[in-house]
Amino acid sequence: MDGGNPAFLYGTAGRLNSGAISDSRKGAADSGTMTTGEAGVIQIRIDLAKLGNPAAGTRLHGTMGRARAAVDNSRFILDRTRGGTGFLLK
Repeated sequence: MDGGNPAFLYGTAGRLNSGAISDSRKGAADSGTMTTGEAGVIQIRIDLAKLGNPAAGTRLHGTMGRARAAVDNSRFILDRTRGGTGFLLK
């Protein structure tokens, strides 16, 4: 976040020998939206070209999301979703 404005990014992640996850930012997502409230939803859109143009019918696995919010000048709240069910590109 920069000055309270949300930033939507994408990248890659991999598991280290220690079991920890190492991630790397690749760049800005094409778009992103956030809804607030009890059922808050974050949607991020990434052009398939940024993922190597996988063909329709390709199954993507291990997707992960992370949201971070500034509480004050030195603390952050972090929420993370780990990879799970794959999904099929249409």
